[in-house]
Amino acid sequence: MYPLPEQFERVCRDLFSGSNGIPYFPNAVVNDPHLAAQLRMLFSHTDAGCSKLLTETILFAVMTGLVLRHSRTRPSPKEIPQAKKALLLVKDFIDSQPALDVSLTELAGLAGLSPYNFVRQFKKAFGLAPHGYQIQARLKMAKGMLRGGFKPAQVAVECGFHDQSHFTLHFKRALGTTPGRYQQQSKNLQSQFILTQ
Repeated sequence: MYPLPEQFERVCRDLFSGSNGIPYFPNAVVNDPHLAAQLRMLFSHTDAGCSKLLTETILFAVMTGLVLRHSRTRPSPKEIPQAKKALLLVKDFIDSQPALDVSLTELAGLAGLSPYNFVRQFKKAFGLAPHGYQIQARLKMAKGMLRGGFKPAQVAVECGFHDQSHFTLHFKRALGTTPGRYQQQSKNLQSQFILTQ
């Protein structure tokens, strides 16, 4: 990976007020297991063709971490005014189109914030990073489709998951059961409800 100086300059503009320069890194090689793990995650997500939002979020986290932890650039932190209205607009956008493979840059532009500040403000406002929120919105859509009788493989594609195993992993992590079991349990509950009326 070869980030351009202009990309680091943009990260510095996003992070610090009054920063117009490229960060200075005194060491050509650094030992940082945390950033190394983030880079491995970035490469594996890129190779797997994961969502733009997740891939860009990890990339910005890596570049931000490099600047904050290993550069000598230390201007004062940038103050960000509350952008609640713009963040609600982005939240509504994700809610209305959870399956869309939207990038971090696009969502940040919609909010009128830099990617770094957008992630920080979104998490502060809603308790989840944008990608985590998108996964929750996709799972909500998936539950409705499963209750409607759609097959789990079709639901995975329609809801924007990379594949059925990726969908099942997120579904089980969030709800403690597989999509197929959830669908069967929903059918059983519907049958019981009809019989009791």
